[in-house]
Amino acid sequence: MKTASPKIAGAAIILALTIALYGCAASEQNQKQEEKAIIPYPFSTAKIEYNITGNMEGTTTVKIKGDKTIHETIVQDVHALFIETPGKLYQVDLITKTGNSSANPIYKQIEALPENQRMDFLTKLATGLSGEEDGSAPQPTGQKTLAGETCDLYEIQGLGEICLWNSIPLYSSMEIPEAGIKSTTTAISIQTNVDIPDSDFTVPEDVSMTDLDS
Repeated sequence: MKTASPKIAGAAIILALTIALYGCAASEQNQKQEEKAIIPYPFSTAKIEYNITGNMEGTTTVKIKGDKTIHETIVQDVHALFIETPGKLYQVDLITKTGNSSANPIYKQIEALPENQRMDFLTKLATGLSGEEDGSAPQPTGQKTLAGETCDLYEIQGLGEICLWNSIPLYSSMEIPEAGIKSTTTAISIQTNVDIPDSDFTVPEDVSMTDLDS
């Protein structure tokens, strides 16, 4: 079996984490009422720490504050940030000090939904499943308790499984045999309603950014 290089494997793991974690960020109703996020999370802020195990090992830290989320992933020779805001998405390589930004395509879709449908939308987004005939989220196959919280377990077709808590993945298991990648990401610490400064959601000043929309 052909095994991917550490750099490629690390990038693939980060991509899979990004897909799984995408949509964690809540977005604002309007600029004058930033505290009213469009996702009805039961907290104002959260910090979640994950361990990554498998043929690539490392950590991911996710911070959520209202309408913004930042993911910091460190696996071997990869150190990357993924920042979500209502208007933009930012991907940053902290080793090469380069990155890119693009429009956030999910923001308008979530904002247009009734509030009681938004969690179902994010569950379907995270799992890649179509859901039930009435448009609701798919039914979980089981549950896990991780870092003191209970999450719903779903199978991801062709990849593995994922466990969601308030639409946020606490566990994911991914295997891509063609690339020699096998990885498990597990939440080990969850803190809610903690102090998180707004500066945590900004791109470092020494990073050269490219706007993919321009």
